[in-house]
Amino acid sequence: MRVAVIGAGPGGLVTLKYLLEASQRFGVAPIEAKLFEAQDGIGGTFRYRTYPEGEMVSSKFLTVFSDFRVPKGRFPSGDNDFLKLKEYVEYLEDYADHFKLRPHINLNTKVTNVRRAKGGKGHVVTYTSPDGSTEEWACDAVAVSTGLHVQSVVPEIPGIEKVPTVLHSSQYKGREIFKDGSNVVILGVGETAMDMAYFAVTSPTKTVTLSHRGGFVLAPKHVERFVVNGKQEPDHGASPVDTNWNSLFDTAYSHPKLRNQRWQWLFYDWWTKGAWLLLNNTRYGYGQHAAINKGFHMSQILFVKSTRVQPYFNRRYHTYGKFGQWKNSKIDLPRIDQKGKSVEFAPWPEYIDDEGIIHFKKNDSIESKYIETVKIKPDVIIFATGYSHISFPFLSPGYPHSEDANVRALWKEGDETVGFIGFVRPQIGAIPPLAEFQAQLWVLRILNLLPQSNLQHLSPSYDPDAEEWYKLKPRAGARILHGVDHEDYAYQLALDMGAAPSIFDVLKYGRKVFIAWAFGANFNTKFRLVGPWKWDGAEEIMRTEIYELVRRRPLVWGHLLLNALPMSIFGPVSLVYWIFFTFFEPFVKVLGLGGSRRLQKRPYMNGHARTPSKQV
Repeated sequence: MRVAVIGAGPGGLVTLKYLLEASQRFGVAPIEAKLFEAQDGIGGTFRYRTYPEGEMVSSKFLTVFSDFRVPKGRFPSGDNDFLKLKEYVEYLEDYADHFKLRPHINLNTKVTNVRRAKGGKGHVVTYTSPDGSTEEWACDAVAVSTGLHVQSVVPEIPGIEKVPTVLHSSQYKGREIFKDGSNVVILGVGETAMDMAYFAVTSPTKTVTLSHRGGFVLAPKHVERFVVNGKQEPDHGASPVDTNWNSLFDTAYSHPKLRNQRWQWLFYDWWTKGAWLLLNNTRYGYGQHAAINKGFHMSQILFVKSTRVQPYFNRRYHTYGKFGQWKNSKIDLPRIDQKGKSVEFAPWPEYIDDEGIIHFKKNDSIESKYIETVKIKPDVIIFATGYSHISFPFLSPGYPHSEDANVRALWKEGDETVGFIGFVRPQIGAIPPLAEFQAQLWVLRILNLLPQSNLQHLSPSYDPDAEEWYKLKPRAGARILHGVDHEDYAYQLALDMGAAPSIFDVLKYGRKVFIAWAFGANFNTKFRLVGPWKWDGAEEIMRTEIYELVRRRPLVWGHLLLNALPMSIFGPVSLVYWIFFTFFEPFVKVLGLGGSRRLQKRPYMNGHARTPSKQV
């Protein structure tokens, strides 16, 4: 078999790795795999569209691949839970070297066309070689992993030419643009916009303004050290937020009826907003009293997790009242010396006049009323407006695109030889580990190593509601339509592969592995304990790295509120559902009173699935 991989970002690299590993693991003929990368290095957007001082918003424990962890002391940041962007690129370089991927990677090689081979079986990849020549390569399958962030979006603003410095965030290379006494306006309120605002407000600028269309929702990426009774809590070494979810009864051994009715979403929506209201007197985001997205629901939005700038959010909008003031004297968010600096919010710009004054659209937000009272003449405008809808100009007409991939957002039913790796975006989590799950499942599929029962369950026509529990429900008009819940989506792919261990599988490894499995997030390594991609090193990582992460959680904000509370609710509810649909529903059907046909079609009622084996 010959397989083409397009793109040398994390998704492309991990797909190449599993393609090369399949022969030795499953006893199939060696796969001839070629990876095509248009740029001169690997890493994708992490190499070419990042900036100095940039830091990952997902922890290294969740972001790195299952069988290649970050050794202590490998990077200058030491044991920091979050890698710098440049360090992550170095990690990918190490990954390519460790698994001997480089002989299969073709740099400076741009794919210009992919078409069906004659007869419709197979594909022909047309590409431009480093020397400029055009060549073709016939293959049996194609993995597209070109990433979500390719074409910059720069909205039109009348009068923008009056501003001395205008750039897209992908062009930002350092603080040099933030001159002494300058006025900076940043358009957008995503994670990159928050980083830009932080760099600007901690430079010798005069004003920094964040402009938004419809608000955002800020969420912490690390459990904070709160101020309790006027004193900041000691550094307890709490784990990152994306590692704090427990699996037991949330994904593992969660009844399908509970999952598909989205009751868990309702709980987490209530819980999150309640916690924010308690901690910072607003339920609209972490320390966020302006640029509010009032109607958000947990099942709809992608959080903004770059929080370094949060202490500078202007406090003119903080209306606490007597109760709020009393509460803040007991527990509050951490404070820093702002040195008189702040970040203002504003609606979206309407135009820039002949004098270079920026005028913002009027609305009923509190920041709109304030911004009307000031004049801002920007010296720098940064478009942190993200990237356009995903496009695949190299795919010939008739090929599916990522939005057509209706089997786990990975391939189109009936056209499994075209896989889309890394095109889902998690709410809290990271794309690279989900790309690893996708690569594992896709390789099994193109090699016909999934049992027939698993293939049946993968079909969208088998259970149209199968994606209800992991797919976000974006509002009408939302630009990002491929959001998922990291924990749920990861567990679903593990079930599809037969890689989700049961409680009995885990207990034989001992107490520490069991605790890491039950109370840890859905790290990829957890799903290497069993299944087709079982790896002997997974047990040691679970016993050490993942177990220690669970131990690091603070008692109240970690073990009790993020673990014990959900488990105490979801566990009994799942048990009640199991009892009813195991013992009572058959009795109801015998009496001719109907039954839940759809639930009977759902596999994995016990929280794990059968292990795929090679088809004969």
